[in-house]
Amino acid sequence: MLKRPLVLICLCFILGIFAGSIICLNFLFSCACLLIFYLAAIFTVQRKGLFIVFLSLSCFFLGYCHYPTEQALAKNHIRNFTPTKGISVQIKGFVTSEVIQKKRYGCFNLQVRELSVGEGLAPARVQGKIQVNLFSAVKIEYGQELILTGKLYQPYNFSSGSFDYQQYLKNKKIYSILSIAKNNKVEYTGRNLGNPIKRFLFKLRKKQAAMIDLYLSPNAAGIIKAMLLGERYNVPQFFNQALQRTGTVHILAVSGLHTGIIIFIVLIFLKIMQVPFRLRYCLTIIFVILYCILTGGRISVIRSSIMAVVFLAGFIIDRDYDTYSSLALSALLILWFMPGQIFAVGFQLSFASVLSIILFYGKFSDRLYCLKLKKPLQDLIAGIGVSFSAWLGTLGLVAYYFSIISPIAVIANLFIVPLLFLVIASGLLFISLGTIIPALCPVLALNCEFFISLIYRIANFLSGLPGAYFDLKQISLIYVLGYYVLLLAVFYGKDLKPYKGSGLDRLTEN
Repeated sequence: MLKRPLVLICLCFILGIFAGSIICLNFLFSCACLLIFYLAAIFTVQRKGLFIVFLSLSCFFLGYCHYPTEQALAKNHIRNFTPTKGISVQIKGFVTSEVIQKKRYGCFNLQVRELSVGEGLAPARVQGKIQVNLFSAVKIEYGQELILTGKLYQPYNFSSGSFDYQQYLKNKKIYSILSIAKNNKVEYTGRNLGNPIKRFLFKLRKKQAAMIDLYLSPNAAGIIKAMLLGERYNVPQFFNQALQRTGTVHILAVSGLHTGIIIFIVLIFLKIMQVPFRLRYCLTIIFVILYCILTGGRISVIRSSIMAVVFLAGFIIDRDYDTYSSLALSALLILWFMPGQIFAVGFQLSFASVLSIILFYGKFSDRLYCLKLKKPLQDLIAGIGVSFSAWLGTLGLVAYYFSIISPIAVIANLFIVPLLFLVIASGLLFISLGTIIPALCPVLALNCEFFISLIYRIANFLSGLPGAYFDLKQISLIYVLGYYVLLLAVFYGKDLKPYKGSGLDRLTEN
């Protein structure tokens, strides 16, 4: 049987999604092919070669059929009632997200239930999710059922380089925007239709954000909220720019790195509290799931949470952890529910960074073990290997989407990632201990301010070095694909078979 069946299934499923987005075949024909190849795979399960071929084809057509099915909209979807230029409407629905407060307006998502166009007409039953832009200071919370009056229109295509705003919203299954002016009324029905657990976590997040705003300076508060709570919209531009130029902007987005640091801290805390081994890992899994919801369920957090749950569950049931299979499983789960995410920048960068470490770090670690260096120097070179692997894997995508290359990123990550650990540890200590003993908040806040200031000073200094970064013109996708083909050819040549044990496996041994 196949050693890593999930990897093959995931790759074929992804190829099917790509094919479904650019090639139009008869849907019934595609479904018939899916059924035929699936049955063929069942009947040839004892013949390895044929089984792999038919399994691959069935997974390909599964992805091909799934993409248009997920993209198809019901007849009463709000998108079908949304004009391009906009129309005055009244909409009834409930809030499905927190309110993001931007410079001039608040922004949140609404699950629509009823739509009224014009006076005297009965409201129509509709479905779908819209984005609401609210230009008045009204208190709105997750789960509230509202009646809103405003202008409904399709999103404008604010394209910047390779970023497509319409596609960005489409990936989130949002096809319409409701703009509510200051003089428009917001009515509350008094009902709350949100998930109770999600509502509690959002209230907790809001309370933590308020405490951060109270004791930290505005700039430091915006950065801490981005790193711990996933609120990136208040990060200062100068700080964001310094990180972009040094290739370390990933520390602002809650991702696998942040999740891993938090899991480590939680496991150490539970161990100190002498919690039994299996219970310790079960509690950590619950914490990971709740933290994923708390931070807004971003794709990078979902991916890292799935991988973390699989990893922790392996300890509970005494099973080996396979990085390739867990990465494939997390990709499959995300793409099954949101196939459009395959075209999202965050999804691509998140998986590319982890996959590149898995594929390329093994090469560096092999050379490292041959050198037989002393432990401190070995750890330093290992850190460079990890940083260089991640940089290589994301270089093409960063150049394509953001038109920048940052060679200094390999060195910058060696200084800034350890400081990120200190920032997260200080932030968690501030939030948890500060809640219990408020008198300690000012001291703990100063600790956070110090490490954030240190990160900025290092990033700002490194970004000013000659050749630290290069701004590019818009490059073609063909060049990006060529880069990754060349990268695999250089590292693996004719043999594309991965090493025994991934780079991550070798890394955890150090």
